[in-house]
Amino acid sequence: MADRKISDLTALTAPAAGDYLPIVDISEASAANKNKRITIEELLRGAPDGTAAAPGFAFESDGGNGMYLAGTDTVAISTNGTGKLFVSSGGDITLGTSSSGGTVYVLSNTGGYNGPAIVGQPGGASAWQVGTSANFVGDGSTDLALQAGTSKNIRFYTNGSSERLRITSTGALNFVGAGAAGSTQAVSFNGSAPVNSLVIDSSGRVGLGTSSPSTFGAQLAVIGGSVHADRNIGSGSAQVQFSMGASSGANFGQIGNTGTRWSLGYGATANTIGTEVLVWNSSGRVGIGTTSPAATLHSRLDNAGSSSTPLLIQNRSVSANTAVGISFAPNTSDTADRSAIIYGVNSSGGSGNATDLTFHTNANGSSPTERARIDSSGRLLVGTSTAQGDFTLQLQGDAAGATAAGSIYLRRGLNTAAIGGNVGADLGSIDFGANDGTIAGRIECFSDATWSSTSDTPGRLVFSTTADGASSPTERMRITSTGQVRLAGAGITFNGDTATANELDDYEEGTWTPSITGSTTAGTIGYDNQIGKYTKIGNIVTVSCIVDTGVVTTAPTGNLRVSGLPFSASASDEFIGAVVIQGIPFPASTSTVSVASVSSQSYVEFYGSGSNVSAARVQADNLATDDYVRFTLTYQV
Repeated sequence: MADRKISDLTALTAPAAGDYLPIVDISEASAANKNKRITIEELLRGAPDGTAAAPGFAFESDGGNGMYLAGTDTVAISTNGTGKLFVSSGGDITLGTSSSGGTVYVLSNTGGYNGPAIVGQPGGASAWQVGTSANFVGDGSTDLALQAGTSKNIRFYTNGSSERLRITSTGALNFVGAGAAGSTQAVSFNGSAPVNSLVIDSSGRVGLGTSSPSTFGAQLAVIGGSVHADRNIGSGSAQVQFSMGASSGANFGQIGNTGTRWSLGYGATANTIGTEVLVWNSSGRVGIGTTSPAATLHSRLDNAGSSSTPLLIQNRSVSANTAVGISFAPNTSDTADRSAIIYGVNSSGGSGNATDLTFHTNANGSSPTERARIDSSGRLLVGTSTAQGDFTLQLQGDAAGATAAGSIYLRRGLNTAAIGGNVGADLGSIDFGANDGTIAGRIECFSDATWSSTSDTPGRLVFSTTADGASSPTERMRITSTGQVRLAGAGITFNGDTATANELDDYEEGTWTPSITGSTTAGTIGYDNQIGKYTKIGNIVTVSCIVDTGVVTTAPTGNLRVSGLPFSASASDEFIGAVVIQGIPFPASTSTVSVASVSSQSYVEFYGSGSNVSAARVQADNLATDDYVRFTLTYQV
């Protein structure tokens, strides 16, 4: 081999494991030791482990593709610098990863498996399986098994990715249809549905809750449950329909729901509402003849005329005192206990004879007792069932008992605090008149002063009548909260007297403030006492006066007068009364003094008189401190 090129050597066409290859060991320092040899077998066994990016066995033109040692007892092939195929010591082959969870996992007959795709014999020599240990299609011993892992579903797809059927982890079966499995599927069976939830027998009869629907002679038999209809897709109403061979009209009945109410009706075609005879809504209200019941039971007719009766309650017995009624039971017990009753009572017996209407209530813990009755003659009887005379309203007793005095209580719809200072608030009235609305007389009650509490509610009564030629009543008399009787307009006549001149039209008591003055000048006067009282009966006034002067700074001049009378005297007469005067001189030659009213004036003057002496007016010029005047006078106004 000396002085020959390697390229000139003869090619080895049948290499053997023991054939030698010349090697130059560059690590030797001595030239004599650099030339060495190695067999082909040794060369191959000495290949480097390599990596996915630099395999131990690689290609010259692309060093990222080749074979390398991926781990202990694991050989791998890489492409583009990434491991793609792995062979483990157990004989498992995986693609994509060195673990047993690769894209494809070819399982040997021994060892574990948990990759996302499996082909092999995990269950033994007689079993086969495609999938994972939890999710697979395979031989379940004698039957074909389709298994999903814990909390996993089994889905079936057609037309690419269109899901058609799903078996959920809970055992539910969902036929998707136009919906979405698990939410809006067309058909669904719950995984915990009981035995015989749905049975279709050989005759096509359907049973829900029964294995023998034909036993009941119907095309649909529902046992142990109810039927629910719900139209939440499209337009129209949810219905249960009944037909006598008709698709509409009187022989086509329905139980329907419009979305706001349920109804029993007839006449319409499928999925539409016809004549609704009876309806009920989510508020628990029932309507007969109306689609919008305004009460728990609302019966309505639209017939003209006063004789229409949308509700009829009948007792076919015609014996005397036979009753038919409506009971009321405002309690929590669904029993026959009744708190109130309204009866129609055949009061005389026979068909179509006199009928009373009676009203019954009960006290706590007792049976209902009759409280009021409208008898066949139209009389309202309260507290009694027996009429006395032809009185339209008859009251006997009160709530405390039938032997108590009868009473009526009229009251305003406000409490005491709300009425408060609203003096004159109308509390109630009774009118008298004809059936065309006219009013001839009225009795009213008003608040008469501020109401400060429930124990302070002053009131007054007002009596009004309508005058001849008038259309509304006018107040004629009132009784105040203090017990005063006040007349308005005409007065009181006695013994049947109707003459206006003989009326007693006023009575009044009060006080007035007397003052001393003169007819010429008033003077400047101080007072220790100014006391005046009066009583007026009709047109007669009686006054009393006490006037005590204090300091008189300037005496008045002219005739002595006391002014301030509560009423001016009559223009046609003068009246005389008794008087006591201290300190004021009498007129000359007079021995007595009297007080006299002055026509049309609200003051009095004083006259001195004596034997064979003309009367003369007392003068005010000498009025001084501590003088006084006291008198009583009755005069006409």
